[in-house]
Amino acid sequence: MLEATIQCLVQQGYAGTTTRAVAERAGVSAGALQHHFASKQELVSEAISYLSSKLTTQLIERGLPSASSRRQLTEQMLDYLWQTLNGPLIAAATELAAAARTDPFLRERLAKAQRQAIEMVPLAAQQLFPEQAARPGFTGLINTALAAMRGVVLLGFVSSADKEEAWRAARPQLLAMVKGWQG
Repeated sequence: MLEATIQCLVQQGYAGTTTRAVAERAGVSAGALQHHFASKQELVSEAISYLSSKLTTQLIERGLPSASSRRQLTEQMLDYLWQTLNGPLIAAATELAAAARTDPFLRERLAKAQRQAIEMVPLAAQQLFPEQAARPGFTGLINTALAAMRGVVLLGFVSSADKEEAWRAARPQLLAMVKGWQG
């Protein structure tokens, strides 16, 4: 049911993610869904936790990049993050973020999940890139790169051409930032 909720968020947006639509997509009755989740708020609240966990798992499961040089590793790290941020899970997270702006309950749940994600992403990066993660400033570097990438991803909701153009411009700047950090 949580997977069906994420799919509804991606394909129909937050407003179109009704308990009826989720039940239909999950192949269960509305009563069965209501047995587990008394309201849309409860359902979406659980879906937020599920989404956060799934994003982190996806990041780790991609596996380690194989690079023969520091520059190649840096490029692979950046591309790795970019690919993760371009999946459907980010579209669902963005739908939730937009809805949370005017929904206090959703905002509170999303803020909690966001804090967890902010903690988990550097931990996942430490597992994948332990040598780089041991250096001072690594977490800040990752968070800055992610913030820039999320901004570029938002462009894609309006125009994929603008997103690709913005990424072609941002990628070399982010690589230069990482190179400066590496010294």
